[in-house]
Amino acid sequence: MDMLIYIEDEFLISCLLLNNSYANNLIFASPGSSSMPSGQTMTNTVNANPLFVNYTGTETGDYHLQSTSPAINAGTSTGAPLTDFDGISRPVNTYDDIGAYEWH
Repeated sequence: MDMLIYIEDEFLISCLLLNNSYANNLIFASPGSSSMPSGQTMTNTVNANPLFVNYTGTETGDYHLQSTSPAINAGTSTGAPLTDFDGISRPVNTYDDIGAYEWH
């Protein structure tokens, strides 16, 4: 989706576009660049195959993590739900996993 936003307030533009922080994400086979524009930061981001059980790109896939997934213990509890999509408490191990399901 392309979006054009017109804002005349330079401070607001700075807040919206220049001071963002992206943390604890997993990027794989992204068609765009994984670099960030000036003023934005990306931390604790994994750039690797998430190793889903059966990725299809549709709701028919199985998006649980395989035991060797780099998403295991790579997430954060900040802003994360207390349970995954199966109702399993987060985290199972020391840290939350990235994604909808905790590996267990």
